[in-house]
Amino acid sequence: MPNVVFTRFVFLCAVILAALLTPARGVAVTNTVQIFEQSASAWLFIPSNSVINAGDSIMWTNRGPVFGHDSTHVPATGTPLWGSGAFTPGKTFTFTFTNAGFYPYRCNTHLLTHPEQRGNVSVASVNVPPSVVLTNPASGTHFFAPATFKLEARASDNDGSVANVQFFNGSNLLGSDNSTPYSLTISNAAAGTYQFTAQAVDNAGARATSSVVTVTVDAPPTVFLENFQRPATNQFAFRIRGGAAFQRCDIQASAKLNNDWTTIGSATFPNTVCPICPFIDFVDTNATPGSRFYKVQIFP
Repeated sequence: MPNVVFTRFVFLCAVILAALLTPARGVAVTNTVQIFEQSASAWLFIPSNSVINAGDSIMWTNRGPVFGHDSTHVPATGTPLWGSGAFTPGKTFTFTFTNAGFYPYRCNTHLLTHPEQRGNVSVASVNVPPSVVLTNPASGTHFFAPATFKLEARASDNDGSVANVQFFNGSNLLGSDNSTPYSLTISNAAAGTYQFTAQAVDNAGARATSSVVTVTVDAPPTVFLENFQRPATNQFAFRIRGGAAFQRCDIQASAKLNNDWTTIGSATFPNTVCPICPFIDFVDTNATPGSRFYKVQIFP
């Protein structure tokens, strides 16, 4: 709740015969494996070991000058996941890997004559970044300086866990929280405009950043009560001045100044260009004869 003011009182290069490295994750990619007839005794898949991400594809291209070749999965048990059948020089076969795992394969066409014609595909699971949103305060909130309030965030990770949530004002790290509910208390914030974000980090190091929440800390106004009048026996009127346009003002009254304050009215300072404005003219219609004390609370 906002604080108040009382009157008077923020192609990588593929390495031949080595692992095929995959570019930084963004969209699914297709990686090439070439089939060569290097000599009578060496028919090869190049690279023979490919490392890709789930969702990526391998495209086998027959670079041999004469023979047809194939790519066929060799599972430890069960049915092969893929089998291209023989395809002639210049032709290709593509398979998309949807699940993480290790997939050995060979050319079944030349299984007996060229057993060396084998390869492997290692498929890594893709780490999906977490999600995060700043839930408090709402963007556009105003406080009076020096302001103390709590930043609160909600974060989750569908394929792992949230390691911590970091809180920023612009690019400046303010602090972090390692456990839910994720929060950080801002203390004694000076007048100014703050651009807060929360950044969630998951257990694999992936990051996600929330939308910006803008918070304004205003200089506290100097509020005056003036123009006191008693227009009728049970009425007492006065003017409230010093608040800014659209700021809310609650009027409270007490009979004995012993913490018996009661809110007797509420009003909003008007949007005006008057040099001594804005102001609120208030009339207490229950001002019976006797002692009566007033104070006002201004909300940013």
